Amino acid sequence: MASIVLEEAQTARGRKRADNELLGIANDTKDALLSAIGHDLWPPLSVIAGFAETLRRDATRMSKADREAVKRIADNAERIEEVLRRLLSVSEDLRVMGKPGWSRIDLGGIVADVLRRARPSTQEIHVSAEGGTVDGNTALLERLVENLFTNALLHTPPTSDIWIRVRSGGGVVSLVVEDSGRGMPVDLKVGLSLTTDPDGRPAPGSGLLLIERIARLHRGRFRVGDRPGGGARFIVELPASA
Repeated sequence: MASIVLEEAQTARGRKRADNELLGIANDTKDALLSAIGHDLWPPLSVIAGFAETLRRDATRMSKADREAVKRIADNAERIEEVLRRLLSVSEDLRVMGKPGWSRIDLGGIVADVLRRARPSTQEIHVSAEGGTVDGNTALLERLVENLFTNALLHTPPTSDIWIRVRSGGGVVSLVVEDSGRGMPVDLKVGLSLTTDPDGRPAPGSGLLLIERIARLHRGRFRVGDRPGGGARFIVELPASA
């Protein structure tokens, strides 16, 4: 019996080492990708934003349609810059953190901490967080929760309701974020993508790709869809701690 227990412990340590090596490789790849994005996209984006801002200042001689087009170009350039800043910020966080290690984490506690630090909002926030323990990296899971919550705030009207729930059962800990906003674009229901909404603003996909990657690194999955009764639903499912 003692031999079996020892073998199981050694197997568990081997799995954890493999997980850490996989996470290290993923982080190295991510850093290289984000560095390339910053190097290749910032210069042309800055040129576009600069010309658009110049045109907007000189828009008095333009037609109404031209002024609106220039305004949309400038606004979207600014939003794309913000997305890049967030992506590069995540890269810097992980670089400083080094190769993050795994620990046992209460996902409900992370939700509570993120909401406690969140900026004030006009949306009504409803929270129901049961205990749910997962094996993972605290910094990455905090980023996942922050991105989900921020996405809900950014893409819902000020009068919307937002529901955040943590549930545990069947070997899975689920984080569910729902809102009473406009619902999900069709392309996001079949696969996360970078897209824009009908008003030309970045759709939720531009902020959700990172969530999907973090969930996958934790051997979990991320799903999006419509909320019954209207709005959007986002679900992260992670393996519960043994």
